Amino acid sequence: MPDRPIIVFPTDFSPLSLDAIPWLRHMQEALDAEVHCINVVQQPPAFAMLELGTIPLPTQEALLRGAEQALQNLARRHLGQLRLGAVRVVAGRPADGVVDYAREAGAALIVLTTHGRGGWRHAVLGSTAEAILRRAPCPVLSVRGQPPG
Repeated sequence: MPDRPIIVFPTDFSPLSLDAIPWLRHMQEALDAEVHCINVVQQPPAFAMLELGTIPLPTQEALLRGAEQALQNLARRHLGQLRLGAVRVVAGRPADGVVDYAREAGAALIVLTTHGRGGWRHAVLGSTAEAILRRAPCPVLSVRGQPPG
């Protein structure tokens, strides 16, 4: 069991995901927690591993290495003021990866952003945030946009 509560902050590197950082900072202070920043790399379909013409597609290992570097850069640039307990890349489907990581880490909270899609876009594209909300082993703070004031 960790000494401090753990807050999991999943990011897909989008500017939208960074909107959760003020909330993350607030929740870290309120809970005296440490933050685990994660990115989930989805394995490409088997057919995508084939070369198309003369353009070789990246391997899973290359995707993981690239995500690791991007996550380290994001943490250095945007999370330097937070108490970071871990900065990790995991492989899998995004919602599964977040839920599994939170469960294994014994997370007290997940803080994430949502696109807030509705209607046909939600029906067709689904919602990673919604899948996490439904299956998370802990409370989830789902942020849509930056905090007021």
